[in-house]
Amino acid sequence: GGAARRSCTPPPKSPTGSAVLARAMSTESLSEWASDVESVSGSIQSQKEENPDSNYWCGIFTAVVVPWIAFAVSSGLLVFAFHLRPVLVSVVIGLLLCVAAFVIYLEQSVFRTWKSTGFLVIFAVCCGVAGGTLLYGTYLKQVNSISSLRRYDNVLPSEPAAGRQDAGKIFFAHGSRADVFRSVGFKDKDTYCVAPITIDNDDSVVQYWAVGVNCCRAREDMWCDDVGSPGVRGALRVPEGPRFVAGATGQLAQDNFRKAISLAEIEYGLQSADDALFVTWHQDPDRLESDLWRFAMGAWTVELAVYALVAYVAAVFFNQCYKGLAPDGK
Repeated sequence: GGAARRSCTPPPKSPTGSAVLARAMSTESLSEWASDVESVSGSIQSQKEENPDSNYWCGIFTAVVVPWIAFAVSSGLLVFAFHLRPVLVSVVIGLLLCVAAFVIYLEQSVFRTWKSTGFLVIFAVCCGVAGGTLLYGTYLKQVNSISSLRRYDNVLPSEPAAGRQDAGKIFFAHGSRADVFRSVGFKDKDTYCVAPITIDNDDSVVQYWAVGVNCCRAREDMWCDDVGSPGVRGALRVPEGPRFVAGATGQLAQDNFRKAISLAEIEYGLQSADDALFVTWHQDPDRLESDLWRFAMGAWTVELAVYALVAYVAAVFFNQCYKGLAPDGK
């Protein structure tokens, strides 16, 4: 017990970390500050030699736990907060990288463990940004984009879509369906599928189209989401712009859906409204939304568990590389 306490308390004659920082900030004497740093470094090194077990666990914390926390913070912010506060999330991630880079810049031997942690934190933040972006695009991008939009109930397919441009969820009137017998698939690497939303074979101007990617044949057959299931009349609006759409991304998907609609107009003699809405067809849009949130939480938890192993492997790998690069072989 006494040895453990001695490993955490510098010798009385050595300057404390706060004293070193205060003297450095005062800029009175850079040479004195360098001397203090060397003195603190020597005291820490002697403590490491006296208590190797404490040094081992400190190394595990700085080389594995700290980068893992950086990964959890960066990936969690991307998944759950970026759509609400994109600027704040970007600033926080930028600060993490700046702090890690500053620690790497400190080349005094007293900061050697911190320096290796700095490299590992940068690696962790980059992995966190990549993993968080993947989860967000896979599970939450469409849901978050419509969460602030309105819900409409008992909507007739013939009602002008111009009055529903703020729709997020739409529940159509009883008898409404996605007409798979007038569906079309437009091939452009992926197959972009569309089917008109109708009721009682109404041949009026099509205001709403059920859409999907790689879930239909060229003509008269479509199985995207719950299209084709009897009694389904719920829909999630597919937002305009660079949004995730069931396997396709960005404005390319929107343009290809419109090309498919043009083919449907020619093939079946339909007429589409200029401001028609694209929707995905679901039995229960509310449950789908909650399921996507739950899947995102589960996938994020798996990411954290996997990165715990990655962090350990990265720490071992970096430690071996660092020993090889160190001029004193330590």
